[in-house]
Formats: sequence, C-alpha cells, structure tokens
Amino acid sequence: MKLSTRKIISIEVGLVVTTVLTILLVSNAVVRSYLQAGLLVGAIAMSMILLGWAKARGRDAKFVGIAVILAAVTFQVLTFLLLGLKLGFVTNVYAWNFASIFRVFLPVALVIMGEEILRGQLVEKGKASKLAVVMTGVTLWVVEIAITLPLYDLGSAKDVFSLVVLVTGPAALTNILLTYIAFCYDYRINIVYRLVMSLPVYLLPILPDAGDYLPTIFQIGFIFLVALGLAGIRWRSRINAAAGAKNQRPETDRIRQTKKVARWVGIGVAVVVVVGYVALMSGLFHYYLLAIGSGSMEPNIARGDLVLVERYRERDELEVGDILVYKHSNVVMVHRISEMQEQQNGDYAYTTKGDANKSEDEWTVGKNEIIGVVKGKIIALGFPTLWLNELFNK
Repeated sequence: MKLSTRKIISIEVGLVVTTVLTILLVSNAVVRSYLQAGLLVGAIAMSMILLGWAKARGRDAKFVGIAVILAAVTFQVLTFLLLGLKLGFVTNVYAWNFASIFRVFLPVALVIMGEEILRGQLVEKGKASKLAVVMTGVTLWVVEIAITLPLYDLGSAKDVFSLVVLVTGPAALTNILLTYIAFCYDYRINIVYRLVMSLPVYLLPILPDAGDYLPTIFQIGFIFLVALGLAGIRWRSRINAAAGAKNQRPETDRIRQTKKVARWVGIGVAVVVVVGYVALMSGLFHYYLLAIGSGSMEPNIARGDLVLVERYRERDELEVGDILVYKHSNVVMVHRISEMQEQQNGDYAYTTKGDANKSEDEWTVGKNEIIGVVKGKIIALGFPTLWLNELFNK
C-alpha cells in the first residue's frame, strides 16, 4: 500500500471516529452540527499538511458543472411544482430569520462545503489508488449516516426502516455520484449541486405536502439520470480524444462548449416553463390556473388575467370576501362571497357578487358547486387560452 494511501485512510478513520464520539458525547444538535463542521475543517487541514493541496484538473469540468447544476435546478423546480400542485403545499417549519440561519442553514451549508472540499482533496491525491478513492466515498457516506442517527430511534422498527430507505440508500447513491464527479471533473461542482439539492427545504416559505418517501424516490431517479448523462459525456469525450479532437484550436473548442451550454440552458428553461404552464392549466392538480373570460370582477381581476385556484376541500373554511370558483348552470363562475347563510345541517350557502356588478347574484352557492378559491392572479397571461377557446368554438 502506498504511503499516500495510508495517509488518506488514516485521515478518514480519524474523521469517522471523532464524528461518532461527537454524536455520543454532545446532545445539543446545534453545537453538534458546528462541531461536525469543525471536524471536517480539521480533516481538510490535516490532508493539506500530509498530502499538500490538490487542484482539480478534470477535462470538460466547466461544461459538466453547468450541465449538472442546471439539471439540479430544473429538477427542484419541476418537483416543487408537480408535487405541490398535485398534493398541495404546507408552510415550512423553518422561518427565514437570524435564529434559523444560525441554527439550521449555516451549519448545514458548512458541513456540505466541508465534506465536498475534503472529498475533492482526498480523491485528487488518491487517484493513483482505487482503494483510496473508494474509501473516500465510503467514509463520507458513513459520516453522513452518522450525522443523521440522532434523528431516529433505533429501537423503533419504523424509524430503522426510515433510516435505511430515506438516508442510507440515497446517501450511498449520492456519494457514488459525487465521488465520480470529484474524480473525473471538479469537486466544486459537488458543492453547488448539494447546496441546490439540500437547502430549498430550509429556505422556501412553502413546501409540497408530499411527505418524505415520494421526494426520495424522485431524487433516486434523478441521480440515475445524472449518472447516465455524465457517463455519456465521458464516453463522447474519449471518442473525440481518440479521433484527434484535442488537436483542434482552443478557440473552436470553447465556442463549441459555449454553444452546447447555451443550448442546454435554453432547453432547460423552456422545459420548466412549458411543463409548469401545462401542468397548471390542466386542472389535474391541487392548484391550477384559470383564464378569466369576462369583466365581472374588474378592476381587481380583468378579462384575460390568469387566476391561481386552490381546489376546495370540505374541511376548508371560507369567509366573506373570498373569491370563489364554482359552477352554476354548467358555467364556471369567479365571484366574491358577499354573504354566508348557515343551513340546518350545519353547511353554509354562499351569496356571491362580481366586483363590477351592481347587485348580488340571484342564486346561492352550495358546497357541492364549489370548485376552488382564488389565491392570486397573473395579469393578461390568460389571453392565449381565451383566443384558442374562441378559435375552436367557432
């Protein structure tokens, strides 16, 4: 075994041992998180002392970095929209304030950056040894599992199952992917990738009401797709190198890579916009968009505006002033509640009125007629839908 490999393994064993001791001896979660970040900084410093600083020198690192980060952002946006619109949204338990930043956001970000800098350092210095590279991935996988152990009761079969399904398996796949990226390209890609994939759950004010298992399944599928994409890029790079592409002018290579990145960025943005718009307009989800075809709610909602509608559930509480979307005589109406009358069975009948109308509607609305409640609007973006409807109706 090479001396450098022995040094790498000794650093990794020291990190695992100190991490386990920290978990066993420190009960405060915030203090434990900062100590873990400190242990990673110490491991990085030790690697620099024993091995020297390692600079990543992977081919196509810039292009791969942009592609991976763009894919991560696209995945986060699409899953947020699709899961949220289908299953509804819940308020995030983490408030955006100094306490949350200090107690949650900052230690998580520090641990992520520490793990990926250490991964890049050890993988680059251990490239000549497959054992050193594999042990680096395994070590950081074990550390990640150890960090999450205090969140689970190992005496509970349900918690053990959740630990295996939600942490152990996904962390193994993620570490394989991250170690591959650090080995072939640049560890800095991993830092941005992990921040994009990990931090929205702490930063966004609302989150999809999807539980833990469904997003994990989506994430596992995404990891496989990214891995396949990277394998394809690597294969194509080798083919080009074998064909003598490396002898072309650097300016030509940069222009080609820039065009590829621009194309993928354009495709990613277009996919997000189109899928999001179609999903919202389809009416299949808990939230959807509806184009307004009349001026009965002006000036608050004009003809051609899009309104965001949350589907009505019987447990929802309505109030005077809410804007209802309901069906009356096979026509979808968007009018405001002006009065509520409680019925003998405990349900309510709602009197509605368009903001632009002089009088209230002549009918009352029962709960069986209610489709949803307007939660917001987008000015004028409903006109394309209206024009298409008019065209097909004619």
